[in-house]
Amino acid sequence: MKTKNLQKVNERVATTLMENIGEKQIYYQYETDYNNKTPQMVNFSTQLKDGKTLSGSYSKGGGLSLNGTGVNSVEDLQVVNSSLDTILEIIKGFEVEKKEADDDNNQ
Repeated sequence: MKTKNLQKVNERVATTLMENIGEKQIYYQYETDYNNKTPQMVNFSTQLKDGKTLSGSYSKGGGLSLNGTGVNSVEDLQVVNSSLDTILEIIKGFEVEKKEADDDNNQ
């Protein structure tokens, strides 16, 4: 059997983080790759008291979008607000690391 001549051109790494806010656990997922070490999109999800899942994604340059039923209470809005703060910290943290690495390389 002849094998195809395949060349690896990129590799993605998926990362999942968990944050505890009160009794809630919020999960964040993003991917990075060789070409772009800063995540371009971060997904989040958590389970609400009523058993429903609140989830969504933040796309750099595209904003925040929610899945499913979205925000139905003040508590839901607080979860979304906290999640967005964390997502922006995740992306900003990568940008700071990248800038520091670039600065080190330029010295």
